[in-house]
Amino acid sequence: MRFKKRIVQIIVFMIACLIINSGCEQNMLTREKIIDIANREVISRGLQLDDKEIYYDIDNVKWKDMLSYLRENSPDFAKRYEVLEGRYYQAIVYSPKDKHVIGGVLWVFVDRKTGEVITVFGEK
Repeated sequence: MRFKKRIVQIIVFMIACLIINSGCEQNMLTREKIIDIANREVISRGLQLDDKEIYYDIDNVKWKDMLSYLRENSPDFAKRYEVLEGRYYQAIVYSPKDKHVIGGVLWVFVDRKTGEVITVFGEK
């Protein structure tokens, strides 16, 4: 009897987790929508998409590394990106397809719920 009760508790817990997670996902923009929003921002800045590689920075890992570097080497410059703190955002990175080009990387930060372009960061 104890075993059956425990199984029922586990099943109820799992169903509750699924409901909670599915509700969160419905409030988030899709990867494709976020990229579309970022693409429009890049185009609005006069840049061409066909000569760029587009990278969806999963969990913003590359951006967190970049921000850590900026905080260490250019703390005043890094303060510009405090606007991202406490926001649920997604970083999209645009880099030149031509690997002989130095720099030319553009980061676009999109709010994952609203689709707002929060800020951009361009590397030289």
